[in-house]
Parts: sequence; structure tokens; C-alpha cells
Amino acid sequence: MKLFWFGNRKKPEVVSAPVSGEDPMKSPEFKRLRKQYAEFCISAVMPFMKAWDEFAPLCSMPEVEKITFTNETDGTPVLVVGTSDVYLRDYDVNMWRHIGKFAIVINRKPSDLSVSYFNLTRQIAVKDSATLYDHPHLYEHDICSSEADLIRQSAATGRILDVVKRSIVALHTYGPNRPYLDLQAWPLASNKLNHHLEETRNA
Repeated sequence: MKLFWFGNRKKPEVVSAPVSGEDPMKSPEFKRLRKQYAEFCISAVMPFMKAWDEFAPLCSMPEVEKITFTNETDGTPVLVVGTSDVYLRDYDVNMWRHIGKFAIVINRKPSDLSVSYFNLTRQIAVKDSATLYDHPHLYEHDICSSEADLIRQSAATGRILDVVKRSIVALHTYGPNRPYLDLQAWPLASNKLNHHLEETRNA
């Protein structure tokens, strides 16, 4: 069951499908968040209704688990999208490594435009270094990817569904020649999970 975070609370209110089986996408809470999302996205190329229509497809993405808004100290709204677990294939051992769940944090304020990524599961420490790594291709929460410029452009123009789609692709990609930290630093998935991931990949 997909959960949504609503409101700007320190402890988010978690809303799930009611016991009655009512569609959570028809709830008042969902509509309120959808309106907030549409207002967040507005730009010259992203009118309110286009963003409104885009919200349900965003929520329906299997990689998207949670959505919330928070505020910067000056009141600027920031969108946070929580992802499902990311696994990357380690071809050296023919197994998958568990990277973790991520928060994609989107700030559209022109003076502070950014898309940042935070590993919610684990950060990898390296001996004799103060740096903690969230992903082989993340450094200080910025992603090194062929998608990076397009992600930033999409954020600037309010095309947030595109931001999330491209971010998901980037987080599920590993380039062995250019990592900030080798994939081998992350733990292997269990044998059972490896078998499931292989079946899913080959389906």
C-alpha cells in the first residue's frame, strides 16, 4: 500500500487507504496535497491544470513511496519525494547490492534552485575521510549523471514528474569507471532477494 505524507508537520501525518476500501486518491487530504503540488510547479511552461493532472501519475509510479512538502526557514516550499529501495547490479560477483531508499528534495526558489538526494537507509563511511557517501554517484547530495543537467532544467521549469523520472533512472544506474565510491562498499542483497531481482529483471 502506498503512503502519502501530508502537511508541513515535524511528524508527518501518514494517510493510507481506509479500511472501507475507498480510493485514497479521492480523499480530501490527497486533493489538498495535489493543489499544493500544482502551485509548486507553476511556470511559463507548466500551467496549474497541467501540473494538477501530472500529480496522479507521479503518485502511481511504483518507485515513489511517499510525498511531502516542507518549508525552508524563509517559508519557501520544498518538495520531498521518497523512493522505494534502490539496488544496483555488481557484475564482478553477479549479485545485487542494496543502496537504500532515497529522499529526492526539490527546491525551486530561483536563487537556490536545487535537486538533492539523501539516502534514508545508510551512508557509507570511508577510513580516514569525513565524507559519508549516499550512492556511488552522489557527492554531498549532488548527483553525477548524464541526466543531471536535464533534471535541473526540468526543476527550473516546474516539470517535476520529469525530475522524478530522470532521478529514478540516475539512482538505478552505476557507471563503474566514474564512481565517487566503488559499488563494492555497499552490502550484498540476500540470496533470496538476489533471486527475486534476477527474475524481475528478466521478466
